[in-house]
Amino acid sequence: MKQLAASYVTELVRKRHGNRLAELGARMSQWFLNSYWNERHYDLKTNGELLALNILAETYGRGQEVVAFDVGANLGLYAEAILQVMPKAKIHCFELVPSIQEQLKDRWRGHPAVTVNGFGLSDREVELDVTFYPDSQTEGRIHAMRRAMRTEMVTGRVCRGDDYLARHGIDRLDFLKIDTEGHELFVLKGFERTLAEGRVTAIQFEYGTTWLPARTLLSDAYNLLSPLGYKIGRLFPDGVRFKAYDFPQDEHFRMGNYIAVASEREDLIQRLAPPRNLHRLSSER
Repeated sequence: MKQLAASYVTELVRKRHGNRLAELGARMSQWFLNSYWNERHYDLKTNGELLALNILAETYGRGQEVVAFDVGANLGLYAEAILQVMPKAKIHCFELVPSIQEQLKDRWRGHPAVTVNGFGLSDREVELDVTFYPDSQTEGRIHAMRRAMRTEMVTGRVCRGDDYLARHGIDRLDFLKIDTEGHELFVLKGFERTLAEGRVTAIQFEYGTTWLPARTLLSDAYNLLSPLGYKIGRLFPDGVRFKAYDFPQDEHFRMGNYIAVASEREDLIQRLAPPRNLHRLSSER
C-alpha cells in the first residue's frame, strides 16, 4: 500500500512539475538538502571549521609548535583562525593572484609565525593563466566557470608541495588546508611523495561545483588518499562524518569541506567524528 501511494505521488509530481505547489516543494526540498549537506556554509565559527581546528589544537597540544599550510590563503582569515587556537603554529600561506598577494603580505608583514608565498601549489612547477574577478577583489581561479562577472587574466606561478617541503627542510606537515577553487586535487597530487611517506597528519580540502571545470571528482581524492591509509569525511557543524566513498551518493558537487586524517591517528579521528559516526565506523571494521 505504501509503495502504491509513493508511486502515485511520484507520477503526480512528474506530470505537474510546472504547478506552483510542485515548484514550491522543489524549492523547499533543495533548501532542505543544502542545509543537510552543510552546503555553501562559509562561516568558520558555525560550519565546523573552527570546531575542527580546536580539536586539532587539543589533540596536538595547544602549546606545541605545529606546521600548517594554508593553500589558497586569500586574505589570511584562515591563517588568523589557526593562530587563535594554536598560537605556536608555523604557517606557510600560498596565494596565486598578484593583487591578493600584496594584501596578504601587508597583513602578515613582520609576523614571525607566518610565511607568505606569492605563488600557489599544484602537481608541477609552471606558470599558469588565472581568471581574476576584479569586482570581488578576492577571487581568482585556474579553472574558471562561466559567470556573469567581469574577469581579468593574470599570471600565477605554482610548484609542487613535495619540492617546497624539501627546499625548506620541513620533515612533517601537521595540517594541510586547501581552498583553491577547483584545483584541490592537483595540489594533493603535488604532495604525493610526502603523503606516501606518511608525513601529513591531517588535510582539509574544499569540494563542490568548482571541481567541474577541472573535470575532477571526489572519487579521485578518495582514490589518491584512501590507499595511503587516510580516513576521509565531510565536515559538518558537529564534526566529520568519516565514511567510505559511495557512488553516486557522494558525487553530488555540493560545496563544502572534507577532512582526511592518517589512520594511525585514531585519537584524532575519534575526536573529530560525532558519536553516531563513531558507531558506524566501528561497525564497518
